Amino acid sequence: MKKFRFDLALREGLEIAGMNQSELARQMSVSRQAVSLWMQKPDARLSLIIRVCQKLQIPVDEFMEIGRAYK
Repeated sequence: MKKFRFDLALREGLEIAGMNQSELARQMSVSRQAVSLWMQKPDARLSLIIRVCQKLQIPVDEFMEIGRAYK
Protein backbone atom coordinates (compact mmCIF):
# COMPACT_ATOMS: atom_id res chain seq x y z
CA MET A 1 0.00 0.00 0.00
CA LYS A 2 1.29 3.44 -0.91
CA LYS A 3 1.79 5.98 1.83
CA PHE A 4 -0.49 9.04 1.91
CA ARG A 5 1.21 12.31 0.91
CA PHE A 6 -0.63 15.38 2.16
CA ASP A 7 1.46 17.80 0.08
CA LEU A 8 0.64 16.04 -3.16
CA ALA A 9 -3.04 15.62 -2.30
CA LEU A 10 -3.27 19.32 -1.44
CA ARG A 11 -1.70 20.39 -4.74
CA GLU A 12 -4.07 18.19 -6.72
CA GLY A 13 -7.04 19.13 -4.53
CA LEU A 14 -6.46 22.83 -5.16
CA GLU A 15 -6.35 22.19 -8.88
CA ILE A 16 -9.53 20.09 -8.82
CA ALA A 17 -11.31 22.78 -6.79
CA GLY A 18 -10.03 25.54 -9.09
CA MET A 19 -8.62 27.33 -6.09
CA ASN A 20 -5.24 28.87 -5.32
CA GLN A 21 -3.28 29.01 -2.06
CA SER A 22 -4.43 32.53 -1.23
CA GLU A 23 -8.10 31.67 -1.63
CA LEU A 24 -7.77 28.56 0.54
CA ALA A 25 -5.92 30.62 3.16
CA ARG A 26 -8.74 33.20 3.24
CA GLN A 27 -11.40 30.52 3.57
CA MET A 28 -9.50 28.80 6.39
CA SER A 29 -8.58 32.08 8.16
CA VAL A 30 -4.86 31.38 7.97
CA SER A 31 -2.00 33.12 6.21
CA ARG A 32 -0.98 32.25 2.68
CA GLN A 33 2.39 31.33 4.15
CA ALA A 34 0.71 28.68 6.31
CA VAL A 35 -0.83 27.10 3.21
CA SER A 36 2.54 27.33 1.49
CA LEU A 37 4.09 25.38 4.37
CA TRP A 38 1.36 22.75 4.13
CA MET A 39 2.27 22.34 0.46
CA GLN A 40 5.69 21.12 1.64
CA LYS A 41 4.51 18.70 4.35
CA PRO A 42 4.14 15.03 3.42
CA ASP A 43 1.85 14.44 6.42
CA ALA A 44 -0.80 16.30 8.39
CA ARG A 45 -3.18 15.83 11.28
CA LEU A 46 -6.56 14.38 10.42
CA SER A 47 -8.28 17.52 11.73
CA LEU A 48 -6.41 19.63 9.14
CA ILE A 49 -7.17 17.15 6.37
CA ILE A 50 -10.88 17.29 7.21
CA ARG A 51 -10.92 21.12 7.28
CA VAL A 52 -9.06 21.32 3.95
CA CYS A 53 -11.45 18.84 2.37
CA GLN A 54 -14.45 20.84 3.57
CA LYS A 55 -13.08 24.04 2.02
CA LEU A 56 -12.09 22.29 -1.23
CA GLN A 57 -15.45 20.47 -1.28
CA ILE A 58 -13.70 17.16 -1.85
CA PRO A 59 -14.71 14.04 0.12
CA VAL A 60 -12.02 12.98 2.60
CA ASP A 61 -11.77 9.49 1.11
CA GLU A 62 -11.21 10.95 -2.36
CA PHE A 63 -8.57 13.35 -1.01
CA MET A 64 -6.81 10.46 0.72
CA GLU A 65 -6.88 8.44 -2.49
CA ILE A 66 -5.35 11.36 -4.41
CA GLY A 67 -2.52 11.45 -1.88
CA ARG A 68 -1.81 7.75 -2.43
CA ALA A 69 -1.77 7.96 -6.21
CA TYR A 70 1.84 9.14 -6.36
CA LYS A 71 5.07 7.21 -5.89
